[in-house]
Amino acid sequence: MSNKEIKVGDFVLPRMSGIIEQGDPAYVVEEITDEGKYRIVQTIGSYQHRMELPKEKLNRL
Repeated sequence: MSNKEIKVGDFVLPRMSGIIEQGDPAYVVEEITDEGKYRIVQTIGSYQHRMELPKEKLNRL
């Protein structure tokens, strides 16, 4: 994992089994909440999948 801080606009992969499959696009950090959670979004065509996860569950690309 990179030593750089995760910020809005960074590409990340969630560290949760069954969420991302090989060939799926990465998630983009959309917002960092006041509670310190990261709101991420994955866009496939017009479909968008959003999740809110803590920093410990994200890998920065």
